[in-house]
Amino acid sequence: MYAADLRTISAVRNQSPFAFMILTFNLVALLNVLLAAGGVWTALPEGRGRAVKLWRLGMPPFFCTMAAIVMLANTPALHVLEAMWLGAAAGGAVIGIIIGSRVKIRTDQIWGLVHLSPSYIGVICAVGVLVTVLADSTALWMGFTQWPPGEDPAIWAALLAGVLDGRGWRMAAKAVGSPHADLSPD
Repeated sequence: MYAADLRTISAVRNQSPFAFMILTFNLVALLNVLLAAGGVWTALPEGRGRAVKLWRLGMPPFFCTMAAIVMLANTPALHVLEAMWLGAAAGGAVIGIIIGSRVKIRTDQIWGLVHLSPSYIGVICAVGVLVTVLADSTALWMGFTQWPPGEDPAIWAALLAGVLDGRGWRMAAKAVGSPHADLSPD
C-alpha cells in the first residue's frame, strides 16, 4: 500500500462513530492486573486472623510492589514522575514501619507460624493497589497512555506498596524476635 492509502484508512478509522470502542490489548497490563490480584489474594488470611507461615508475610508486599514497578515501567515516564514514585514509595515504607510496629504478633518458632490479630490494613492497601492498576490498565486498553505528572496512578500504587513493604518488613522482624507461642495451623 502507498502512504496516501494508509493515511486515508487512518483518517476513516478515526472518524468512525464507533472509534471509541477500539481497544488496544496490552498483555503487560493484563499480567499487571493479575499481579495486583495476587497481592489481594495473599493479603486475605491476615484479615481473617489466621496463622500463616513466616514467608507468607512477604507475599502481599512482593506482588503489590511488582505491580507498582510494572506500572512505572509501562508509562512513558518523565524524571519528575520517577522522583515522585520513589518519594511515595519511601514515604509509604516509613508509614508501613510505624503501622507494623503496632501489630500484635504471636509466633510458633518450631513450626514457623505467625498469628496476627485480625487487621484489614494490608487488605485495604492491596485492594488500593488493585484499583490503581485497574484504572491504569483500563486507560491503557482505551488508548490513554499519558497521565498528567501528578495524577499518575503509579504514584498511588507506589505509596500503598511502600506501606505494605515497610509493614511486612517490620512484622517479620518482630516475628523472628518474638518468644515462642504454641499455634496450630488452620
